[in-house]
Amino acid sequence: MLLVRICRSLLLLSIVGCLPLTAANTADLIIFSYNRPLQLYALLESVHRFIDGLHEIRVLYRSDDQHYYQAYQEVQKSFPSVQFTLQGKNPQADFKPLLLRTINASSSDYLLFAVDDIIVKDTIVIGECIEALQDTDAYGFYFRLGTNISQGYPTGNVPLPPLSPISASINSWCFSQGYDYWAYPNTLDMTLYRKGDILKQFAALPYYAPNSLEGNWHMRAADVMRRHGLCYTTSKIVNIPLNIVQKEWVTPNMNAYDASSLLQLFNDGYTLAIDDLHKIHNKSAHMDFAVRFIKRTLEQALYVYNQELAQ
Repeated sequence: MLLVRICRSLLLLSIVGCLPLTAANTADLIIFSYNRPLQLYALLESVHRFIDGLHEIRVLYRSDDQHYYQAYQEVQKSFPSVQFTLQGKNPQADFKPLLLRTINASSSDYLLFAVDDIIVKDTIVIGECIEALQDTDAYGFYFRLGTNISQGYPTGNVPLPPLSPISASINSWCFSQGYDYWAYPNTLDMTLYRKGDILKQFAALPYYAPNSLEGNWHMRAADVMRRHGLCYTTSKIVNIPLNIVQKEWVTPNMNAYDASSLLQLFNDGYTLAIDDLHKIHNKSAHMDFAVRFIKRTLEQALYVYNQELAQ
């Protein structure tokens, strides 16, 4: 299994070696995390394994007490190239200024956002996605969408909008012709946007945490509903809502584990078995899934191996 992971990583590294990385053809990823170090670790592992073309990864996180904080420190040790920013004692007041500061510090022309219960399940090549955005003037590239996404969570069946192929693996659609996920252009679930489109909106909106940010941003969706989005033929990420930690919004979730139980698993050396989700054919962008926990030893060894190869 480790050999398979290494070969997969070598393939990504060979692609990286062929492309000069610049601000114009790379993107920065900003991740939001709150009391979920175990899920964050799994997300970062999947990001490093499957996404080619990221310039910087930044994590804006909250921890309710010293136990969660220490666990986040362990995550940071495992991913030393990732930049971590801890929110203060008044997180509702500092979230917006810290996020705007993080966006302004980005040197790439493109941004992605992610919440910490996402897993990247297949290869994403940022350079080709940016090229597709430039060629089509699309609003965003949606990694959670694909022709496999035919159900909402938990709303049931959702018809696919009319899709127009722009390459063998990339499709385009108009937001106004979609439903549910397909008519939801403003999302923090791993979508590639132009930083210039994002910064002005985020500066003007009122919000104090990721959920209120996305909710208020969605209220402005009418401004872009006549524009188009892009997606791969098959979705590249999946959201596994094991639990809920934020208290702003009541969102559907599995309610399978409480935060303290997952913290204990992380402190005992476990992470999610993300190989179980590799190329999974999920019908909804959010999916209930019986996760498996494994020791982190092999994952850490793989990351160090990749870092050494990249130097």
